[in-house]
Amino acid sequence: MIGCASGRVTQQVPEWVLSTPQGGDGQEIFVVSGNNPQGNLTEAEEAASAALLSEINQYLGVDITQVATSEGRGSIDAYETEIKNTITLHATGLVTGLRIEDRYVLENANGITVFILAAYDRLELEKERQKRQALLEEKEDAVSVPEEKGDDALAQGRYYQAAVSFAEAAAAALGSDIRNADVKFERIITKLTQVIQELELRILEVPEQLVVNQQNQAQFSLGAYVGEQPVSGVDLRVSFREARNSGRARIQSIQVKTNQDGRVGVQLPPPTLVGRQEISVQLDIAPLLRPLESVPREKQGMVDALLDAAAGKIIQVPYEVISLAREIPLGVYVIDTDVAGNAIEDQRATAQGIIQELSGAGFSVRLLGLDPREVSPEFQVVNATVESQGSAAVQRLVIGTASLVSVEQRDGFLVQVSGTVEVYDRRSGELLYSRSGIKNSQGASSARAISSAFTALGRDFGALMVSQLP
Repeated sequence: MIGCASGRVTQQVPEWVLSTPQGGDGQEIFVVSGNNPQGNLTEAEEAASAALLSEINQYLGVDITQVATSEGRGSIDAYETEIKNTITLHATGLVTGLRIEDRYVLENANGITVFILAAYDRLELEKERQKRQALLEEKEDAVSVPEEKGDDALAQGRYYQAAVSFAEAAAAALGSDIRNADVKFERIITKLTQVIQELELRILEVPEQLVVNQQNQAQFSLGAYVGEQPVSGVDLRVSFREARNSGRARIQSIQVKTNQDGRVGVQLPPPTLVGRQEISVQLDIAPLLRPLESVPREKQGMVDALLDAAAGKIIQVPYEVISLAREIPLGVYVIDTDVAGNAIEDQRATAQGIIQELSGAGFSVRLLGLDPREVSPEFQVVNATVESQGSAAVQRLVIGTASLVSVEQRDGFLVQVSGTVEVYDRRSGELLYSRSGIKNSQGASSARAISSAFTALGRDFGALMVSQLP
């Protein structure tokens, strides 16, 4: 059967099928066909729509495979769908300027073939070409625009802003199929690395002393420079040590950014460790690296060079933390007990261990000569007893109990002790500090092992008080 779109049957093949007409009146003429050997009209129309789209793309002369942005790709996909629907759904007005003037269906031994005669307004075709060209330029701009911004910022002395722009441009070039993408990536990442290499971190001011467990108003003043030019907007990571509840130290970090003068003031949280400390100030390159997380292996070397440059941008800032507790007289009353919970006569090993550490650190401390059989290790009881003895000079009390947990005979004697100590202010009754602990010790005799264990436990308590007692 031979027929046209309107259903009229004719044996005569239209002239436009045999010879493509010349376009006129600002119209471009397209003649295409689609065949299906199984005689499926729908699939033949789909083949014809694909052929028309191919002819239009060829006429426009813009390589749409180079369009990579999701917005651009979505625009192209929508256009292609409208071309297809214009033919397969016999729809009109979907694509501005495009009209299906005629269609012709030929059915024979080769299956079914659909011929399409389409006219497309040249002005609208030109608009589509410009639109696609803009999408391609948009992709190029994703690399060139931030690189130019980086160059401009660098020329104006805005070094870190230049680094941010270079990172954006490098990420856009990464994996892109624009012309010379690899060359551009290498050029841009080199610029970024050079900016980082020129950056210098400086210590401007350091507090003379900080007080443990107090919020100190004094700040560390830091700066970022290239030569003598201050650099604003630089991300820095400041790390410092603090005590955990277990008494062990851990590293904490805070993020800061330099201001317009290339400076930043850092106020630490209340310090929890006494003595010589230091903060570590390092360039925080993570914000620059986030766009480059998916770098392929063959380009990893250039990113590693950037990381190496950033790793060298670190300074250590020493400072001193003091405890005002050293100036406050302490009295220590800690009872050592046996496995049954009875006080061990003539033994103050835990208390002596505490005193050794505190006195060694310059604390004013003394052993309270109280009888464990008469004075229980409770604040109200101990405080009243000290008051009755006229020990007004003692302003703080260290009170506690240390207990013998176990004794095993194994290659000598293996001993475990545990205990808890508390520090009180005598005047207010405020609990200032509390700590529990366990200690093991081994000795040739049980008495020596027990004494050593209690002493070691006391020294642990004392060392923690030195670093943490407010």
